[in-house]
Amino acid sequence: MDSHAGDLYGDESAWTRNFEAIQEVASAMALQAQYRETYFTIPSTMDHDFYQFWSGATYNKDRFAEEQIKIDISHDNLKHGKDCDDGYWRQIINIHDAIERGCNLFNLDKVKRKYSPARFAMLCLCQFTDHTQSVFNFNLLHAAIVLVAPPSNHNNNYRVVFVERMDDSDYDQQAERIIGLTKQFNIAQMHIDNQGVGDGIYQKLAKAYPGIVDKIRYTPESKAQMVVKMQTLLKISAFRLMK
Repeated sequence: MDSHAGDLYGDESAWTRNFEAIQEVASAMALQAQYRETYFTIPSTMDHDFYQFWSGATYNKDRFAEEQIKIDISHDNLKHGKDCDDGYWRQIINIHDAIERGCNLFNLDKVKRKYSPARFAMLCLCQFTDHTQSVFNFNLLHAAIVLVAPPSNHNNNYRVVFVERMDDSDYDQQAERIIGLTKQFNIAQMHIDNQGVGDGIYQKLAKAYPGIVDKIRYTPESKAQMVVKMQTLLKISAFRLMK
């Protein structure tokens, strides 16, 4: 079986599903000394497995205490870049660093007004969000099939009518399960994350149900919009309970 060697570039690694498993396999392409691994990303949450890699926890796994390392991943330490004890060079460049280095593409006041303080800290200051402080734990959501009944008018609520986790299922099994659910429920729209395994699910269901299947490509911005939308729904629900 032929294999390929070369430089490895990982884009938006802190938003990549199953980053640890992918990195472990893909990094073998860059084992030869003339090649390099490069990972760049906007931060996400501390419970994402990229953070374990970034913080050095992945390196320390299964090593004796005397072999373990401690990496200072603070902005002050990594602002100008630094070779770290796990063999990787790390650097943090936030929006202030970019402006200080001559980037004139941002109106800082406008950017601060655009984002909430928490979103500004993550998207522009390169700060990982502590998952214990997160609104939702994404790991509990991303491996689930969810059926939602939308409101028929402005006085009704969104209703979650079915949830099923599909952690260990391949794309054929997940697609078949969704097809089975169409026989139990009147499904008007399907929205499928078409990244990774999800692409096989999307391709299969798009052929079976043309016109009602939409693909979703999650970005930091779209995920932030989802959180804001859910926060809005929770606030509306809380207001109605108080009335």
